Amino acid sequence: MLPSGLRSVMEAECRSVRNKIQQSVPDLHASNSGSTSDRLDALSVDWDGLDAYAFPPAVLITKVLQEFRQSNCRVILIAPLWCYFQQWCISHKIQPEAIDIPQIADFLLFLRDIRKLRAGTIAGYLSVIATVRNVATNTKLALVPELSAIIRGFKQADMRRRFRPPAWDLNLVLTDLTKSPYEPIR
Repeated sequence: MLPSGLRSVMEAECRSVRNKIQQSVPDLHASNSGSTSDRLDALSVDWDGLDAYAFPPAVLITKVLQEFRQSNCRVILIAPLWCYFQQWCISHKIQPEAIDIPQIADFLLFLRDIRKLRAGTIAGYLSVIATVRNVATNTKLALVPELSAIIRGFKQADMRRRFRPPAWDLNLVLTDLTKSPYEPIR
């Protein structure tokens, strides 16, 4: 089960949360924006007693969740791609953190067939789902062969076919172009 603080945030509307939080909670991030916190790496500070929000890229969500579980803090996590997944789950009457493997496969197929997303983007969605679900259920989605096969199939389908020129003899074509009904080459 997810920590109650994290779970309640995930149930909130993701788009409006970030704007409200930015006005009331200190900004703690690593960026080049020139703000007062731009040289502060959020994962290098002590999180005990921290009251902040985090909007990490998908690759850092696991580290943020680990820090959240190890510290006595209140952090609002705004997970990229999670909002869309959560909306899909709500429309299908599914608890996002307790979703089972066939339902995840249905979501991935929905992303492919309805949203027309490419394999790399869908793999990003799976990564975000796995990050949260792994914490909630202590299972690794990366080890599920069916989901790996789906992503692998999407990647193969996305591969662009190499251009193969037609197999014809250029000399023969040029020779025929010098004859009637074509005009002579000069």
